[in-house]
Amino acid sequence: MLDTELEGQRSILKLNATAWPQLRLEGELHHDHPALRGLPNSSRIKLTSRTEKQRFDAEALIQMDECTVGASGAVMSQSGMQGSVVYHNNCTMIKEFGGPDIIQVSGSLVVSPAFVKSHLSMVTDNAGLQTLLFLKNTLENNEASLNFNHSVPLLMKLGLPLSSVVLMKSGSLSNGSYFYIVNTNTGNQRLSQEMTVVKTSESVRVKSHFIHTVNYLKKLGVPANNSIQVEFGSHEGKAVTLQSWFGGQLAGLRLKIKNIPMNKEIRGIMWHSWSWLRDRGLPVNLEGLCSIKGVLPQVQSRAQLTVDGHKRLTSGFNVSGTDGHLAVLFSYSPQAVNQTAPQNNLDALLTVQFRG
Repeated sequence: MLDTELEGQRSILKLNATAWPQLRLEGELHHDHPALRGLPNSSRIKLTSRTEKQRFDAEALIQMDECTVGASGAVMSQSGMQGSVVYHNNCTMIKEFGGPDIIQVSGSLVVSPAFVKSHLSMVTDNAGLQTLLFLKNTLENNEASLNFNHSVPLLMKLGLPLSSVVLMKSGSLSNGSYFYIVNTNTGNQRLSQEMTVVKTSESVRVKSHFIHTVNYLKKLGVPANNSIQVEFGSHEGKAVTLQSWFGGQLAGLRLKIKNIPMNKEIRGIMWHSWSWLRDRGLPVNLEGLCSIKGVLPQVQSRAQLTVDGHKRLTSGFNVSGTDGHLAVLFSYSPQAVNQTAPQNNLDALLTVQFRG
């Protein structure tokens, strides 16, 4: 301690330091000397820290006349890591610059071979912020989630929702199949995306489902409920099927190819319920078939086109070299202008008998 007095003006300086059982440093200055008028008449500073088994504590305090700023914190390493910090001040100058009176922060982190979990919470005066992060990893599934809540005015002005939730999940199924899911929820707006890939010995099916209530996507014209499914098959040939649902409107396409030594066939089907496509003249249902059976000198071929359940075009070609027979068939039925008008058809048949 240092105590001085000069011409009736007194100054006192106190210093105190200890190293055990805790580290502690304190200093005080009191004076009424004109030469020190740039300093507060009464000042105090205190720093302490303590280390125990799996725990560390620290505190800092600064006091100048009626202004006090302090902070304390603790860190624990038992069952993961947890920590907390508390800050407070009553200084007018700090408040004028927008500094808060009280800040409370706490958090935790747990790490294991199977998962990671993190939590952070902060309260500032009358505003709060909280986040929770969870990660999980197993042999078959992976999962991640994030929860975020706040009442911070600045974040509100920036347009950040008061509450947000994000969930992501993926995993593997049998035979190399897998899936993933993404769900987000911000306030009253929701978005979800799911995809599944299923594999079997004869086919692969991919299905994707997307739903939302997001205002921005609505303005862009994205339907609230959408789904797409694609399937690849290899049973008795190759087949591809595509189906889509956009806002309750269905569209699909199926293509099947059969290729064996004595039989080659291509069959395609297209269907939809889209009013936009109907208004532009596209039929609701189209089906086409083309096949070839046999090999020379005996071949049978057929082609057929069906529009909305009506056969519009049919053709056939048969040839038999052993019997000396050749036949060609052609039939065309155009769409009627209206239902009361008579139906006009064009049919032709050519048969030839020959001898080699």
